[in-house]
Amino acid sequence: MFIVLIIILCGELLFSFNKFTKVSCYDKAGILLFVLSFIFFGIMVIECFKPSIWGDEAFSLFLVQKTYYDIVVVTSVDVHPPLYYFILKFVLSLFQSFNLTPNSVIIVGRFVSVVPFVLLLVLSFFKVREYWGWLCCGVFAVCLTSMPQLMYFAVEIRMYSWALFFVTVCFIYACAVIRESNVKNWIILCLSGVCAAYTHYFAAISVIIIFLSLLIYLILNNKSEIKKWIYAVILSSLLFLPWVFILLKQIMAVNENYWIGSITVNSLVNYISFIFLPSFSTSLNFSINIPFITILGFLLLESYLVVIFYFFKNKSESHDYFDLVGLFTLILTVISGIMVSILFKPIFVDRYMFPSLGVFWLTFAFLFSKMWNRKSIFVPILIIVLIVSSMSSAIFINSQITEYMEYNKLDSFLSQNFTDDDVFFIDLNEECTAHYYQIIQYPLNAYHNFNLRTDSSDDISPIFKNFNDLENDLENNKTVWLFSSEGYDFILSDCTKNNLTIKKQDSYNFELNDTCNLYKVSS
Repeated sequence: MFIVLIIILCGELLFSFNKFTKVSCYDKAGILLFVLSFIFFGIMVIECFKPSIWGDEAFSLFLVQKTYYDIVVVTSVDVHPPLYYFILKFVLSLFQSFNLTPNSVIIVGRFVSVVPFVLLLVLSFFKVREYWGWLCCGVFAVCLTSMPQLMYFAVEIRMYSWALFFVTVCFIYACAVIRESNVKNWIILCLSGVCAAYTHYFAAISVIIIFLSLLIYLILNNKSEIKKWIYAVILSSLLFLPWVFILLKQIMAVNENYWIGSITVNSLVNYISFIFLPSFSTSLNFSINIPFITILGFLLLESYLVVIFYFFKNKSESHDYFDLVGLFTLILTVISGIMVSILFKPIFVDRYMFPSLGVFWLTFAFLFSKMWNRKSIFVPILIIVLIVSSMSSAIFINSQITEYMEYNKLDSFLSQNFTDDDVFFIDLNEECTAHYYQIIQYPLNAYHNFNLRTDSSDDISPIFKNFNDLENDLENNKTVWLFSSEGYDFILSDCTKNNLTIKKQDSYNFELNDTCNLYKVSS
């Protein structure tokens, strides 16, 4: 399905290229913004060459070392569908003959996540420009490449960027079938929706919202097309049917035990902050005024509300109202996550909004482009967007440098100091270092084929080694290393109580909120 979708899209873009004509002077602002977006995109590309990972990314890299069948088995007991892992494994398999180093694998994995943004920029150049004009195309390109969170997930070795791509394509082609109801547009609509469902479940919810919105539009404006909509739903359902039984199994597992906490008022604030607030860290290497960042986020939110108000205040063509579905797709996805979390089991966190951010910012671009003649409003909002873009980019660059330095420090130490006979312990009490141990395990496996013992068949979960194991290894003249998170140093405390020599090697702060230390232990 994924390959068929890409082939059809490529043909669609080539066909659209033949219709491309010279733009008018009125569109120069849009062209300039579109070109500007390549600066932000270039930042993403440059940061791909700084290999570093966190726990979930290490999970992705471990998982794609398995067969396609094993990926299905492992994801069936996880909470995500398998399409992204198939894509990542396929691309990495193409580079097998190059004997990639561990860090090169990370770089390729990052580029796999950037590819959806390349495809969306191309799609923006052809389809968004064709439907909504150059200005909308340019604004969308800038927002896509530089709004809060988008750069981070664009280089993360996870499924989120692909989920955003499929949802955005689904929305664009929902608009396409309204303008031209041909077989090609309906097929792309179906395939993109199914691919989204096979990538992330909240992407599937967003697709359902887009389909239902399209049905409402057709009922109100073009009842003769409802039959095609029914066929599209049947086809999509049949394509997703093989995974439905696994989905039901996952729902039962989540209902019994899941890591997400309850929805609170603070959760709602976090959702808004996730969309509008340029991300910042307490460990930034340059001085930054956090209240200023908060003000920028508030101004960006206010700008979005202004363009919505302006749109409803002025008359528009009927199909323009369907273009607002991009806004409601995000809102209704969030509401769905909150309702399920309140009524059944907490399942929603802020990053699950990410698949809907493409259509969210496309709607903003569409609404904002209609304000061109109101320069007194248009110019200030554009300035706010560009300031937020610049600040988000600067903070992203700084955070990536910091994470790279931390990972590179660990990577260099492990590659220079570990041997195959060394023993590695992780103070994993209370799952405090659940993410961090995989960051450690990845270079260990890469350099020395050093595998931690496991307590499950997927070779991913660590065994909870205890102090007795450590003492036995010391008695057998093993070199013993201990990775411990500050505040959860239970094994470390036992070492101190039993008068073992503990020499701290270094400290690491991968996610900028929890310090972990690496020790060498001896009798």
